[in-house]
Amino acid sequence: MRVLFWRVDLAVKWAQRLRVLGNVAAKPMGGQRPCILASEEAWLLARLEACPHLTVRSLADELRVRGFDVSHNAVWHQLRRAG
Repeated sequence: MRVLFWRVDLAVKWAQRLRVLGNVAAKPMGGQRPCILASEEAWLLARLEACPHLTVRSLADELRVRGFDVSHNAVWHQLRRAG
């Protein structure tokens, strides 16, 4: 005889989800996140044109002063998108 163990708390959560959403399917995951630096692309390109020796880390530091708390990796990705 095979015994199935059922977690009551999980059954309650599923029932609540079914009542609220109408189904118990998983929520969608992944997808493209909006780019935080899209509005600053022109500034980034102008800054690099003025000082081509700047690093992405120094650009990230300058963006922090401008109110954008981003990593150097985010700056790199935005520059790659800009070409």
